[in-house]
Amino acid sequence: MPDYKASGWLGRRRRMVLAFGGLALLGLFAVGSWAFTTWALEETGGEKFCDSCHSMDDQKQAYLRAPHGGNNQVGFQAQCVDCHLPHDSPTHYLLSKAKFGLGDVYAEFFGNPDKVNWAEKRAHGEKYVFDSGCLRCHVRLLEATRRIPAVFKMHQMHFDAVAAGKDVHCVGCHVDVGHAAEPKNPG
Repeated sequence: MPDYKASGWLGRRRRMVLAFGGLALLGLFAVGSWAFTTWALEETGGEKFCDSCHSMDDQKQAYLRAPHGGNNQVGFQAQCVDCHLPHDSPTHYLLSKAKFGLGDVYAEFFGNPDKVNWAEKRAHGEKYVFDSGCLRCHVRLLEATRRIPAVFKMHQMHFDAVAAGKDVHCVGCHVDVGHAAEPKNPG
């Protein structure tokens, strides 16, 4: 008696069901991975997460005093990753997020985060604040500043210098952007 289960149309049907089932599981895994990654990136991008595991309370307070931290008339609040990660490519963004995140974890557990010289770090802000983040939100910067001649002139000079290949950065002029300086009259 012939074995119809091992060959013939029943065998083909079983292989098709297994193939489609495998593809469906692969698709579900891909969608689930994408959803988890999106969720994880969102959850680890703001001040609540950044301040939760390392000693950055002074930086958090300075951020909350600044317009980018929500102290503005329109209710806008940038997330830490909007400024502190590059937005020129997804690969650069993810690699930088991993590099800076691992560096922060290492400093928290094996360094002395209370002795970080924030003033020195601010002096080298171009290493920690990326123009691609600034220009992601301020995409129409030149057009928006045309009505204020002095401001327009400075931004035009910046864009001309960038076009000429000079190493200039937004934080070269906007030193306190994102983290307001200490209040003049605290209390």
